[in-house]
Amino acid sequence: MKGSHFLLLGIIAFAACGKPAVPAPAPANTGGVPAAAVVAAPAVATAPAVGTAMELGGTSKAGKYKITFSFNVENMGALFAPVTRVQHFDGSPLPADATVVVDATMPAHHHGMMTKPETTQLVPGQFRTQGMRLHMQGNWVFSVQVREGDQTDSLDLPFEQPPEALPADAAK
Repeated sequence: MKGSHFLLLGIIAFAACGKPAVPAPAPANTGGVPAAAVVAAPAVATAPAVGTAMELGGTSKAGKYKITFSFNVENMGALFAPVTRVQHFDGSPLPADATVVVDATMPAHHHGMMTKPETTQLVPGQFRTQGMRLHMQGNWVFSVQVREGDQTDSLDLPFEQPPEALPADAAK
């Protein structure tokens, strides 16, 4: 009977990926089930704790800018005001008339924030965005768009909003 289980698993594995499967010995924590039959749970992204200082960043899509996006993780639904720093990829500063637009969307839900954030320049290359509010727990994407003259470039930064923190007395 055991041999027929391995044969069935081999046929399923071959059909799924086109290569014959060789059953591996069963790890201790599988209850004797061959490792080939154990399906691993998908990795769960862990949201940062409320109050965590975050710094996300990278190179813009067209490679023109280095962008850093800094904020403190807030409770779901709380307003926050991130600071965005932008410089040319070669390290040169942005001109004073450059602008930045920051937004956030939940791609899986096909919607954005329920607020209209406004970004102002603090000094050339450094901007603060007021009115950011992530009203739902889950995976968001911050979009930073840089405009310099008639040129536009952007960077998308994924972020997982943690669930609402429980009040201290709720855990009792």
